[in-house]
Amino acid sequence: MNPSIKKVKRDSAEPFTYYRLALPADNTTTPKQAHTLIQSLAEIGWQKGKLGWQRPLPFRFLLLKEAGQSTVRILFGIPASRDDSFRSAFRVAYPHVHLISEPSPFPTSPAVDRRALAIAFRKGGQGLETWLPLASFRVGGHGDPLDGILVAMGQDTASRWVLEVFMTPMRDRRFQRVIAAKSRPPGQKGNAGFSLSEVFSEVFGTSPRPKQPAHPAPDPYVNIRPLVQSRIKATERPFQVSVRLLATGSTSARGHLHAMLGTMAQLRSEGRLVPSRIGKRRLAKAMQRGTATRPMWWTSGELASLLHLPDHEQPGFSHVVTTQGIVLPPPPALTKGLRLGWSNFPGTEGREIHISLGQAAKHTFLAGATGSGKTTTLLHIMLGMIEEMKSQPQTAPGFTFFDPHGGAIERLLSHIPPTLHDKVHVIPLGPTPFPRGFNLFRMEHKSDAEAITGEFVTTLQELWPGSRPRSEHYLRNNVLSLLSAPPQTVLGIAHLFSDDRFRDRIVPNLAPHLQQFWTGEFAEIRTIADHLGPLWNKLGALTTYPSLRRILGQTKSAIDTRTIMDDGHIVLIDGSGCTTDAVKIIAGLYLIDLHFTCKRRPEHRSRLHIFFGDESHLYAVNVLQKILAEDRKFGLSLFLATQYLDQLPDPILAGILGNVGTLILLQLGGPDADRLTRWLKPDVSSRDLMALPEMNALVRTKQGGGATELFSMQSPLVPSGNAAWAEQAKAHSDEADGRPAEQVDDDILAMYPPAKGRGTNTFQT
Repeated sequence: MNPSIKKVKRDSAEPFTYYRLALPADNTTTPKQAHTLIQSLAEIGWQKGKLGWQRPLPFRFLLLKEAGQSTVRILFGIPASRDDSFRSAFRVAYPHVHLISEPSPFPTSPAVDRRALAIAFRKGGQGLETWLPLASFRVGGHGDPLDGILVAMGQDTASRWVLEVFMTPMRDRRFQRVIAAKSRPPGQKGNAGFSLSEVFSEVFGTSPRPKQPAHPAPDPYVNIRPLVQSRIKATERPFQVSVRLLATGSTSARGHLHAMLGTMAQLRSEGRLVPSRIGKRRLAKAMQRGTATRPMWWTSGELASLLHLPDHEQPGFSHVVTTQGIVLPPPPALTKGLRLGWSNFPGTEGREIHISLGQAAKHTFLAGATGSGKTTTLLHIMLGMIEEMKSQPQTAPGFTFFDPHGGAIERLLSHIPPTLHDKVHVIPLGPTPFPRGFNLFRMEHKSDAEAITGEFVTTLQELWPGSRPRSEHYLRNNVLSLLSAPPQTVLGIAHLFSDDRFRDRIVPNLAPHLQQFWTGEFAEIRTIADHLGPLWNKLGALTTYPSLRRILGQTKSAIDTRTIMDDGHIVLIDGSGCTTDAVKIIAGLYLIDLHFTCKRRPEHRSRLHIFFGDESHLYAVNVLQKILAEDRKFGLSLFLATQYLDQLPDPILAGILGNVGTLILLQLGGPDADRLTRWLKPDVSSRDLMALPEMNALVRTKQGGGATELFSMQSPLVPSGNAAWAEQAKAHSDEADGRPAEQVDDDILAMYPPAKGRGTNTFQT
């Protein structure tokens, strides 16, 4: 044969695709998993050749530790033509382990010097001893050879170690035929039937020559032939296996060789595995090309003792590269849209994950236990929007952030450059020398008076339940009256009930049916508190807290909600230093304002505005469901976050989960995890949600084409920003949006002087 042709033929090895295994930190392993995978390899490891014959395909199982490290990577090498089949089979056997595509771990020109250590293992003994069985299904627990190999490799940080199990499936009949022949005593016939002389004698009628009595030779293997025969099992498949070891880069590998060989001795049963020398360059070349060396015949049970995954309770598991919690691959890369976070999937770590603005407009719900990273996730998403504002100021969407605690707003402001301060509006709900006004009863809402009245009354009753049966009736007439006589504010509700002079000034200008209520039905009431119940005391809070009075008592709002939405501004509502009642009422009124303002915008053509609401269980009111169902087409999107699912009313939670386009779940407690798992089944269990590390999340959303995507992500801690920027932004907002507190107090006193009413109906202002 032409030498050049021979060389080409020898170098035409099967091309391999390599996958690194990303094991969960709590990985468990069983013999059944190893058996399932190996049986699948025996089925898919055949390919039809040019002449129609089936030829076997090799598979590679690798333990690889680089020099200078103590962690071991576990890899599979798969024939490129069997990539999809292997991934499917592996997913069945190990559903919680991820396959990460990697380049070949073998350099084109292997660096092998005199310090290298090369060993190719073979079956020990002579004669039939080489056919004796090895230990089968030694998976997990004491005596697992894989565990000892991982420990020995991890302890030598100086060398590069590669241990490979190179395997090729065999025909069952060939294996059984050879084993049967080896286990047959000498001189015993097989199933050949009659000899040739016996056939002739029967045909021609002659007597066969008498046979000499046989004197069987002594059989030195009489005791081990049954053991050889025992390797034929209907439940196991045969493989041709090469086991080899290559250590390079340091002489320290020789010091750990004894531990490695002792570990391989754990494969011993009736048969044993022994090391044999092999040329260093020959072995390195065989590994690089993907060809067999010193092949042995193994059963699938024997192969399972090496080809399985480690258990997290084994000592060697500490040397394996693992993932924390469940990790899922990111969706197809988008470079624009709303940035949710960064991929934590092995092989794509640090890649930004975006969803389209169209998907972001379909609302988002974020749930996570205390300390799971909920606020950090919100901050990173808003910081991504700020980056978009800097690069695309004319088209980037704006947002409102309602923060009941206030600490996140300070961190956010430190990342907003002065060039954007004209679009930043800080609204402190607590004490401030420059209170911002907010008036739901302003003139532009007059055309929506009836709808606003209904939402306002419903919101008050939801925030403070327990009112008297007719309280809704009285409140509705009160609010309708105020909206019919502008300019008015929310503070006018209590005064219209309690102040005769204020009421006498308003009532004559009302519609007849409203006049009838005040002059007839209301005039017969002795004490309004008996009819409004607890709600009457809550209305008193509007006039009692100075900071709340100064916000709700101004006839002109500090910001124009329509301009905020159309021009892409940032509104930061800071609830620090504010009572829970104030947070509830301001959030409820602001959501009503957003709802009715956005509905005056053009459908499907309006600039997106996202309302980020932290601690949304505090203000879970009916208007949220209306925004979820109706306002996406007007460019208003909700991004609601909470840590207390049990404090969300069931109808509100059902409305949220049924309408949001994106669901982000951080680490959750048991009851909450059970409640939300149904939206992620069958891919995610409640155990997965409870085991998520901090700052890691699972996301369910939809991408282009409407296909549902489920992936994991992470959000690092938000770095410290520029403290001077934060102070400048607040000072700029004080000047642009606020009014001096003394001036506001004077205006409120002029509009609502101390009431002179009917005793128990009177609020002292």
